[in-house]
Amino acid sequence: VGMVVFVSFCIHYAQYRIPHVEWQTNKASDTPADYAVWVTALPKYLDSCIHEDYVAQLRDHFQMILQRCSEGSIFDADAVQDVVIVRDYEGAIMDFTEQGRLLHCIDNALALSECAAARCEERVAARQRKAIKCLEQKLHVIEKRLRHQLSKYDEERGCCSAFVTFKHQEHQRRVLDEYRFSRHWLFRPCQRTRLRLAGRPIKVSRACEPTDLYWENLDFPRWRRSVRKAVVLLLTILVLIVHSLTIVSLQSRFHVAEVIQETTWVIEHARSSGSDSLEFRSWGLYSSHRCARDAPNSRTTWTTARVFSASGDFSNGTLFPDAWRASPGSDSAPAWIGIQ
Repeated sequence: VGMVVFVSFCIHYAQYRIPHVEWQTNKASDTPADYAVWVTALPKYLDSCIHEDYVAQLRDHFQMILQRCSEGSIFDADAVQDVVIVRDYEGAIMDFTEQGRLLHCIDNALALSECAAARCEERVAARQRKAIKCLEQKLHVIEKRLRHQLSKYDEERGCCSAFVTFKHQEHQRRVLDEYRFSRHWLFRPCQRTRLRLAGRPIKVSRACEPTDLYWENLDFPRWRRSVRKAVVLLLTILVLIVHSLTIVSLQSRFHVAEVIQETTWVIEHARSSGSDSLEFRSWGLYSSHRCARDAPNSRTTWTTARVFSASGDFSNGTLFPDAWRASPGSDSAPAWIGIQ
C-alpha cells in the first residue's frame, strides 16, 4: 500500500504539480519560450536541390501558415525572426566538446611548461610535458573517431528538429493552435496537406527555455532513448517485484498464528455420588456461582463451538434436544464430555 501511495504521489507531482507551477511562472513573466516553438518529426533530408536551404524552407513554411491561418491572415515579412536547425551529428557533439576541452588543456600545459622552463624549474616543466603527451594521445583517439565527421558540411547533415522564433507571442499562439492536433501520433497521419512539410506531417509544440536545452543530446536517436527507457522501466519493475517477494517471505516466516481462546467446560461422573451412570438432559450456564438468573450476563443458552469427548468430536456439534447418557465403564460412550 505504501508503495502504491508513493508511486501515485510521484505521478501526480510529475503530471500535474510541475506543469501547473510552470504554467503559473510563464503567465507571470515573458521569456524566450513565449515566442518560440519546437518542431519535431521533420523529414531528415529534403530533395537534394533544396536540402542545403532547409532553414529557408522552414521559414517560408511558417510564413505561409501565418498567412493562411484559420483565425485570420497575418501578413508580416518578419513574423519568423529566427530558425535554428538541430543537425544530426550521429552523437558526435560530445566528442567535439571533449576535443575542444583537450585543446584548451594542451594550451594551458604548454604555457605552464614555458613558464617553468624560464624559471629553471625542470621538474615542473617535465611534469607539464608529460601531461601534454598524455593529452595529445587522448586527442588523437578522438580525432580518429571524428575523422569521418570532419568531411561533412553542416548543411549536408540530416535534420533532427528545429526551433522557430516569432516576432510576437500572438504569432506563436496562432501556429500552436494550427498544430494543436499534431502533438499526438494518432492524429498526425490525418494532418492537412498545407500543414505538412515536404508532404510529411510534422509536430509543433511550445519550446522550452533556452537554459533547459542540452544541445549535446538533441541529436541522440529516438529509438535509443526508447530502448533506455524500456530498460529502466523493466529494472524498476524487477526491483519492485523482488522487494515485494522479500517482504512477503519475511512476513510469512515470522507470522504467528492467532490463537482463538474459548471457554471450555468438562463434565464428568462424580464417583463419590454412588451412581454408575452420568445422565443429563439440559444445562444452564451462569456467571454467578449461585446460579442466579438475575445475575449480570447470565443466560441459559450459549453458542456451542465444539462438543467433544475422549473418543472425538460430536458430529452435530450439540447435545440437545437429544439426551446424553454414559456409564463410566461403558465402551460405547465416555464418562465425561467437554463443551466449548
